Amino acid sequence: MLNGNTIKKIRINKGYTQKYVAKDILSQSSYSKFEAELSDVHSIAYINFLDRLDMTLEEVRFINNDFKHGQVQQIINNFFSLPYNDVTALEKIKIEINNALKKHQNILLLDIKLICEALISLNIKNDINIVRIIVEPVWNRLSKLNQWYLSDILLINTILYFFPNDTAIAISSRIIERLELYDGFQNSQKLIISFKINLTLLLIKEGDFLKALEMLTIIIQKHKKSMSYQSLAVCFARISICNNKLGRTNATTCIQQARLLLKIYDDLDFLVNVKKEYAYYK
Repeated sequence: MLNGNTIKKIRINKGYTQKYVAKDILSQSSYSKFEAELSDVHSIAYINFLDRLDMTLEEVRFINNDFKHGQVQQIINNFFSLPYNDVTALEKIKIEINNALKKHQNILLLDIKLICEALISLNIKNDINIVRIIVEPVWNRLSKLNQWYLSDILLINTILYFFPNDTAIAISSRIIERLELYDGFQNSQKLIISFKINLTLLLIKEGDFLKALEMLTIIIQKHKKSMSYQSLAVCFARISICNNKLGRTNATTCIQQARLLLKIYDDLDFLVNVKKEYAYYK
């Protein structure tokens, strides 16, 4: 561990004393040695120091690495933020993963590498059967876990549409239930919204328009204030799809709202994608 010097700088900048940070955790003399990097501390004490300093482990690691993420974390962040139809970006992630794996083994990076290969194949060959074979080792590992954690859920979110529809619906329902336990933790709210919205498309594909419409209505009622404008536009468009399939007279109202919303944000590229989905499923 031994990043006592970073902790010392944080403590001083916050105006805290060694006595205050170490109280009821460690003797002040032992804490002083830790800051001077003459001795280390056990993990529980370290976590308690961070709580006393009002810092998270992630932020301290970021600061300790000269205000940058470490190599592995940067690769993970880059992967989960890139558009999955960008073959060039996916190839770049694969190269970065190969370089990182030369230094140490990392199961998450190995999974991401396979998912990159699957997404590249999907973009080039558009053969879902090949894609399912590529990601099979990822799902075999994840499916054996008793509980899924956020990193697992993020992985599943990238491969969800590779599954048969009924399987994907069952997985989504299980994940939404799991994510409710994370309410208020980091970006869990965004993940919950993402999976709920993804589930509505799976229900539309399944022909269960009434259930999809009910879920979309609840999503907007519950999450409207915390949703991105893009997610809201997708919900509006899918409501119109459901209303149209159910033969309702107000079928086009929400797709018009989606168009207006995306035009306000001048997001014409996303508007094209929303219109394509609407035209395909309506």
